[in-house]
Amino acid sequence: LRLGYNKGFDDACLATLCECLESNETLDELSLYGTAITSLCPLINMVTSANNSLTKVNVASTPAAEDSAAMLSLYWALTVNSQPLKLKFILSKIRDHSITSFALDEKGGARLYDDIAIRHLVCALNGCDITSEPIQLQPASANTTVTDIKLTNGNFTAAGISLLSAYLKTDTTLSALDISHNDLGAAVAVLCTALTPPYGNKSVTSLDISYTNTNSVLSGAEVSKMLEQSKSLVTLRLCGNDFEHSAKSLVKALYVRD
Repeated sequence: LRLGYNKGFDDACLATLCECLESNETLDELSLYGTAITSLCPLINMVTSANNSLTKVNVASTPAAEDSAAMLSLYWALTVNSQPLKLKFILSKIRDHSITSFALDEKGGARLYDDIAIRHLVCALNGCDITSEPIQLQPASANTTVTDIKLTNGNFTAAGISLLSAYLKTDTTLSALDISHNDLGAAVAVLCTALTPPYGNKSVTSLDISYTNTNSVLSGAEVSKMLEQSKSLVTLRLCGNDFEHSAKSLVKALYVRD
């Protein structure tokens, strides 16, 4: 929908448009280029609370675009709509502390969860500002209810896993994490480090990193170290990975742990 170069399109018009778009499920791009709008709040609120389709909004050359903080808020609000629909529902439940577990898995779907989903989840769980760059995690997590997270069959990269790992060090409520069936490779080493004492997470009792294409010596070493030193971990699933060069250290870790 293109409404650009319309100087008569002001904040009142934007408020009416946002009301109309709250339940729209097809429009994915909106251009308000060069209009007279002075505030992005109606757009941000509409995308955050209701609309599930908009992913691009052009507000260049408008008075509202001069508010850099609001521009960042709009950008990140729109990115939720680039993910499968379930993410927005999960985020709202995390923020009002009404959910104890969730699973994000869109195997075979048109869209897969990626690093954007991890960023939104981490900020909701930690209570930090998603617009900051880099993310400034709070020393203590805001999460007091979520104990079980499943992030499987996604399209995550090392950057997303690194952010998730940093968050795990702040969380004291999470007990189970399933990140299986993701092509993580060496990123698994970073995840395991975040679960290893003395500075790692101390609440996770179950970890599933099956089928994550983990085959590096470094990853094997970090898995072994985590297994040996973690006092909380009870269940560890490693199926579908190649630990040929780390088999001895894994067995030794089990022996030391026992």
